[in-house]
Amino acid sequence: MCELAAQVSSSLLHFPEVTVDALGRG
Repeated sequence: MCELAAQVSSSLLHFPEVTVDALGRG
């Protein structure tokens, strides 16, 4: 459960980065 929470947290923290990268590429 703890590992899953850490994975989800990491994904949520990384999501904005991926979104900005996608928007930057157009």
